[in-house]
Amino acid sequence: MVSKINIEKRSVVVTRSNLRTTIILMSLTMLVLAAFFLGDWRKAAEFERVSAENLNLSESLLEAKNSLEALKEEIDILKMNNQVDSLALEDSRQDILELERRISENVFQLELYKDFLSDDLEANQKLSVVKFAKSRVSNKNWSYSWVIVQRAREPRVSSVLIRAFVEGKTDVNSGDGLKEFPLNQLDEYLPRFPIQTRIKYFSINRGVLSLPEGFEPIKIKFVLSYESSPKQIYESTFDWRGDL
Repeated sequence: MVSKINIEKRSVVVTRSNLRTTIILMSLTMLVLAAFFLGDWRKAAEFERVSAENLNLSESLLEAKNSLEALKEEIDILKMNNQVDSLALEDSRQDILELERRISENVFQLELYKDFLSDDLEANQKLSVVKFAKSRVSNKNWSYSWVIVQRAREPRVSSVLIRAFVEGKTDVNSGDGLKEFPLNQLDEYLPRFPIQTRIKYFSINRGVLSLPEGFEPIKIKFVLSYESSPKQIYESTFDWRGDL
């Protein structure tokens, strides 16, 4: 017995509306994917550009840093050279001042030699202080100098003892008498008193003295003698208030 199978054929009809929707969705999907990939590509390109710029900036910064270090080293070298030049200049200036001082002192000594070692040796005493000078350093302190001259037909190196005394008033408004201070009480740097020096033609002596409070000097007296004959005295006196 043969059964008969009836096969029913149906046609599937896809409407145009559904097809259009599918195409639109696929297009949108493609656009989204294209935009996504395009965005990634642009980001990658921008990243590469920024990375390249950062690399260039890093290299430029490194070069600038190296240049700055080199400039700092050059500046340090210039500063050191400037300090060396300044020290050398100051040393030269001090040498010039010292040379000028020596020249001035030599000229002064030559003038002394001309003025006080003349042919008329009998007109003056044999040993004397021929010059006394002073200048104020502060209210109580004075720098001073004096010159001793020895006159002789055949001068030789002699040892001379010097005693100096500053005479003045302790109170200018009172009628008290004069007071005398030995120089060693006013000049603490004197090595000994009486002062001892060796002289052939002349000797220049310098120092700094400090006057007591309220003391007004009037004159300074020098008492000279040869160490070999201390009883023979040669005195020289100078007015303190006179010209320097």
